[in-house]
Amino acid sequence: MRATTPAGAPHAPLVDPMTCATTYAAGLQAAVTMASKSVKASTNTTRHRHVSDLTQWLQRMQIPRNMQTVTPEDLAVYITTEFIPKHAGSDATNGQQITAPGSVNALKSMLSTEFAMMGRSGEWDAETLQGNPTQSDLLRRLTKGYGTDAAEQGYEKKAAVPITQAEILQLLQYLHQKQASQTGTKKLLSIRDGLAICILWQSCFRGFNAGGMRLDNIRLPTDGSKGSAVPFLLPYSTLAPGSQLHLKPDVTKNKKGSSCTITLTGDMLCISTWLPLAVETYAAEGQPITNFLVRPLQCNQRSFQEAGMTSSALWQRFTQHLKDCNMYTGQSLHSTRRGKMIRLAQTGGASIEDVGEAAMIQTKRIAQGYIDVDRPTKFRVYEAKATR
Repeated sequence: MRATTPAGAPHAPLVDPMTCATTYAAGLQAAVTMASKSVKASTNTTRHRHVSDLTQWLQRMQIPRNMQTVTPEDLAVYITTEFIPKHAGSDATNGQQITAPGSVNALKSMLSTEFAMMGRSGEWDAETLQGNPTQSDLLRRLTKGYGTDAAEQGYEKKAAVPITQAEILQLLQYLHQKQASQTGTKKLLSIRDGLAICILWQSCFRGFNAGGMRLDNIRLPTDGSKGSAVPFLLPYSTLAPGSQLHLKPDVTKNKKGSSCTITLTGDMLCISTWLPLAVETYAAEGQPITNFLVRPLQCNQRSFQEAGMTSSALWQRFTQHLKDCNMYTGQSLHSTRRGKMIRLAQTGGASIEDVGEAAMIQTKRIAQGYIDVDRPTKFRVYEAKATR
């Protein structure tokens, strides 16, 4: 007699155990891969490097623990005797090199994520030795105390060199004129770079947000805060100056799941100039934009990958164009973010809350730091590298 459930319905046929195990393993791997995309690939790489460095230090110091058993005391010793001495890179007012407090906080955050992924979650319990060792009173006081110690040694948090709207306009005009006289891949690269710089300026985005923008991240504000995707409208529909678009990146840093609203101006600084140009030109060259807007070249230097560009690659291109225009003064991609926020505050009459909202920043103090024109700036050294 065929087996049935208590309700009388027949059981689903059993699957071979080996097939079950294989399917489960494949599904788990797929889930892990998807989960890894919740942050930038470079963030995962950095976290893995920190884990490797800590593991090697435990072995070198003959401490009989690993990532599953390491304690807050172990981490405190590692940070003070290994990490801080070996990561000095910021200039203090006394001319000495010092490790930025932000670097220590970033290490703590990444290790915390790694421990949570391993199942070591929750507040640290010194009696049971359970929980996340970074979530302990010792580590909290250590990181806060190091900030005070660094300040006493002359550390000042430095900001990116701000770039002005006039400089951005000059750069975009240069790229627009350049692409007009180019053909093939060189033309596509100039248009791509112009689109990326335009997005950076109009949106106050970070580099990884601009580099990872996809067509369906661009939305019309027709359905509350979510809006509706607009790829099917471009380039066949003209969005008039004064219209608004929502740019909703896949991953954000300060304000999770947020989007920025841009008002179209129809000029050289506007996405309504560069995006239709990119869509039309790439399609005409047989390399249509179907997903990512700002794509790196394949190794063959002729076709484009279906992927977004990294912040590092974007910075190399951005900086090279600035140098070509004799405008390079130590800017980074964050220069566009800071420069646009300063402009909004100084000439747009925006409140600090409005400036923070435009840049997807929730904390008033952080937004204030961006627009403080008296903050010391960090000159980023440019070294030419082959980029695509």
